[in-house]
Parts: sequence; C-alpha cells; structure tokens
Amino acid sequence: LAPMLCEPKGSKSVEHLETLRQSNPCFGTLAPKTDRPGLQEITYEPMARWAALAPMLCEPKGTKSVEHNETLRQSNPCFGTLAPKTDRPGPQEITYEPMARWAALAPMLCEPKAAKSVEHLEMLRQSNPCFGTLAPKTDRPGPQEITYEP
Repeated sequence: LAPMLCEPKGSKSVEHLETLRQSNPCFGTLAPKTDRPGLQEITYEPMARWAALAPMLCEPKGTKSVEHNETLRQSNPCFGTLAPKTDRPGPQEITYEPMARWAALAPMLCEPKAAKSVEHLEMLRQSNPCFGTLAPKTDRPGPQEITYEP
C-alpha cells in the first residue's frame, strides 16, 4: 500500500504549480501571454516570434527549387536523369543505347539460383537409382511387395 501512496519523482502539488505560474513570468513558463489575446496570434517579441515562425520557414532536407529542377532537366540528358527519352516514343519500349538496354534486360536474362537445364534433370533421373530418387524401382513391382534379395 505504501508504494501506491507515493507520488512520482519530481511531481509538484497543485499549490506549487500555481505559485510557479504566478511568480515566474519569463519566456517559456506557464504564465499566460499578455501581449496577445489568443493562442493563434503571434507575439511581437523578437525571440518568441522567431521561435514560433522558424519551423514554417524551413524547407525539407534535399528540397530543390523549381528553377533548379528545370535546370537539371535541361542540362543533364544522360541516362537516369529527369530528361525525357527521345530515342523511343513510349516507356514500354527498350532503348538501343547499349548500357540502358543492358540495365533494362539484365533481370530477364538471369536464371534462378541452382537452376538446372532439362537435359541435366533427365540425366539425374536416369543415372541415380538410389533410394528416394525419381527413378522407378526395378527389383519389385510395387511398394507393398518385399524384394527377393537375401
């Protein structure tokens, strides 16, 4: 019962919080702002105004302006840029440029790992008559029968 009666470390009573609100009117405290009537308004105090407006002025990391994007499109027509491809009319067609053609067709040319040809599979079936393979059993006609070997 004693642990339930204890308050968390650093907790303050209601009276203590009220005293803090009234006795410390500096920036960032719990005292209400007196230079504006509502929370949606921004103060004219320079530091508080900067703290309120700074997040709105920042652009995300890596953002480029419209002019910069336009310059990139026009001045760098190499493979992988934002410039449109002029050697083919549609995106479904493959270019004749060797490196771009290789990059587009390479995933289709690869076989899965450990893939075997049809001839190799046929040879494995015929040349490995040990237990558990795909070759038929020649010493007994069915699985229910027992072999005649001593």
